[in-house]
Amino acid sequence: MIRRNVRKESPWNYTPLVSNLFEEGMEFEPHKFKVSRASHEKTINLLKNSYNPKLKLNISSLLPSEMWGWARVLSQSFGRLNEVMATKVNWQIYGYGNPDEELTAYSKVLNLENRRELPLVTIETIVSDSKNKILMKTEDECLMLHEVNRPVYNFSRENSELVKGLTQRKIIDRRDVQVYFRWDWKLEIWKNNIHTDEYARKFGFERGLPEFAVYMDWLFLSQFLQTQKSLGRMNIEVEKIKPFYEKDKLEIISLETEKSNEQEVCFLTKEGKLKLQSKILLSTKC
Repeated sequence: MIRRNVRKESPWNYTPLVSNLFEEGMEFEPHKFKVSRASHEKTINLLKNSYNPKLKLNISSLLPSEMWGWARVLSQSFGRLNEVMATKVNWQIYGYGNPDEELTAYSKVLNLENRRELPLVTIETIVSDSKNKILMKTEDECLMLHEVNRPVYNFSRENSELVKGLTQRKIIDRRDVQVYFRWDWKLEIWKNNIHTDEYARKFGFERGLPEFAVYMDWLFLSQFLQTQKSLGRMNIEVEKIKPFYEKDKLEIISLETEKSNEQEVCFLTKEGKLKLQSKILLSTKC
């Protein structure tokens, strides 16, 4: 059984993210933060249980999702990050911080776009360690839902979008996972949040969407579990994201590409529907 993290929360006002709050090149105040060892261990246990409670998962350093600074920086200015969802990301990982180590995140706006009448903002975030060594650089494209008045996803169309040709390529690794929430999203605290059922249904989703950090944890683990060794530099580019929901069963497959140090990693349902498509480039240096 997968247990969520439990946190003591109180309602917190927030400013909805909308286009006129941003301009290209805009920078935010740096944010210093630490991830406690207890928090790290809870995250690892949740992740392990999504595969198999008996899975051996010895990761002492922080996961990329734990170092991710985008939400930490923006929440300083806007409060809780409601009314927003990730649509595309590119994460470059150069090193790994440790629990209880002070890290610093810096963010700036790279791009504003209105695509198919959907307002999108792309924000770059750089995270460095206590010695000012850069650990990761992320580019996160997010949809600002406050300005959207229609469904953004039509799940009835998904029925015809089955995987074609992917499994004809060489499969390097494949594993089953169960979808989970990392946190407990209480309606009385998290108003208008895409992780809650009522709000997500306004935009065409069946239920609340899991935290994006969970997706990235599985992508990271798709590489780590192949060797059970510390990884060097890594670039994770997520090209396609489709919804899946708590307790869904997914298969994560890693496929060979033309590059020897690159894999294509996909999330599939048991019916063969493609839910996430990404490319991961590895380097031995860190």
